[in-house]
Amino acid sequence: MERIIRELKNLRERTYMMKKIVKLMTFVLILQVFVGSLSFAMDKSSKMTADEYYNKLDKEIYSDFGNADINIKERVQVKDLVGVSNKLDDENRRRFERIFENYISNNSQKTNQFVYVFISVKNDATSKRAKYTIIDSQSNKVLVTGNAYSPI
Repeated sequence: MERIIRELKNLRERTYMMKKIVKLMTFVLILQVFVGSLSFAMDKSSKMTADEYYNKLDKEIYSDFGNADINIKERVQVKDLVGVSNKLDDENRRRFERIFENYISNNSQKTNQFVYVFISVKNDATSKRAKYTIIDSQSNKVLVTGNAYSPI
């Protein structure tokens, strides 16, 4: 009978130790996930600048107008796209505010996503032209591209 009681005590102690080990392993796993997400966030902030990215970008995907009046290159979060348009003249600012507001409303679940934004505007004696591209900074996928032309 004493042997059975000792065996039961040993079993309780092993069960107790196993529970401790499982708790410790769970804590370590949670800690690893936290540290991994923290390093991921730090990695996002160390991505290439928009100018660096543009210099490496295939010019068939996007290139500024030669002798453009305005060239904008930015790396921003989707939620901050509208602010990029503040660097433009009034006519183009309004145009790009609408474009960016529309993009944000259609991609509201991705507002914290970082994107590269490139805008080029060229005005000459006969016309006003603008073109733009938005590229996902992680996947390098072109999300939106377009252009505008208006004769003078």
